[in-house]
Amino acid sequence: MEERDWSQLPEDMLIQISNHFQTYRFESIRFRSVCQSWRKSSPPLPPALSLNPIILPMKKIYDDFGKLVETTVYLIRRPNKKKDFQSESEFESDRAWLIKVEEDKTPNVIHPLDVITRELIIPSPKTVPTGLSLLDFVVTGVCKEYLLVPKQKAKYMSKLRNDFLYLITSFNPVQKIVVSSSTCTANNKEDCVIMVLRSSESLCCFRYGADKWSDIAIDQDSSKSYFSDIIYYQRQFYFVENTGRTCVIDPYTLSTTLVANPIIHGYLEKKRLLESNGELFLVDIFVNEDGPTVRHQQDSFFQSFPIDCKVFRLDKQRKLWIEVQSLDDRVFFVSNNCSFSIPAMDFSGCKGNCILLLNYFFLSVADIFDHDIGIFDLDGHTFSKLLSPHSSYLQLFWPPPRWISAPAP
Repeated sequence: MEERDWSQLPEDMLIQISNHFQTYRFESIRFRSVCQSWRKSSPPLPPALSLNPIILPMKKIYDDFGKLVETTVYLIRRPNKKKDFQSESEFESDRAWLIKVEEDKTPNVIHPLDVITRELIIPSPKTVPTGLSLLDFVVTGVCKEYLLVPKQKAKYMSKLRNDFLYLITSFNPVQKIVVSSSTCTANNKEDCVIMVLRSSESLCCFRYGADKWSDIAIDQDSSKSYFSDIIYYQRQFYFVENTGRTCVIDPYTLSTTLVANPIIHGYLEKKRLLESNGELFLVDIFVNEDGPTVRHQQDSFFQSFPIDCKVFRLDKQRKLWIEVQSLDDRVFFVSNNCSFSIPAMDFSGCKGNCILLLNYFFLSVADIFDHDIGIFDLDGHTFSKLLSPHSSYLQLFWPPPRWISAPAP
């Protein structure tokens, strides 16, 4: 079969294709690196928030101004991934790598961070090379996570890339931050709206052009309901209450539109929203009410021993959350700051249809600083612990696969 010259694709087609690579910086860079015609069709993304931070008034949150910091989770694969493997070691050598990064002011420099804790990974030359070419790998953006750091702490925290960074950012009244535009920077403010969920109590948003934050007044479903999560999905802001009632918020009028009624047989506990394969899912987490409560993290308390999880898919036409029994080959990552899904087939030994609960699975008060993770198997409705000996899920985070550090052929 005659090879095609992909550089000769029509310009209007290239522009349409490039529009799908405007959310994640590394995807855009890789697209633009193919050839001159592809680069011409796709303007470079503006600097990331970490390079050109936005300083916000924060009187609704702190008596100070704050720095908005962005980190990104990427899935890195080898190109031309094989379909069949003769051995476990062959599969392992081809597995993907999940990494969180924050860009540096130095051009083309990134800081690799622990996906769970945001701690800086100090790579060894034996495990990670000092440089990576994006053309050598398939790089897929998974999700973006945002922190709102008080200005007086920002300079201190930028130097403190270790465990204390995780602890400091945990003890603030902000539960979650979502941003409307993937190119929201100090140089590109027009379409940028920032929405903040504060400790399950209230929502507020900031629109550029305004001089202050706006509270979002919402009639909640009942006196026992509270905000559980927010997400930016398909160019709209969504919030969900602990009852399951879900609404879309218009950031300009601050009006709300119901998209899903409360879940009839759901738990009145933690609910987390995430996108998977283009659809919106809700993870309903039931924890042991008799377990110990610990004042820690973004929420006002944490409870040990999750007992069960249910997963629902949004049916917007019927305004219902429909329970699903299988995630197929997907693995869900559920946390306070950023929830997402990845295909299990990219990781040797990792079973699909599982949920990794970050920051939930604490066996005792002493465990809360271990950044432990509970693994919920949706097939058997059972929990296990990520840090159990020989857990195959450890490879999701560290060490990187052997091909990352292997010399180029």
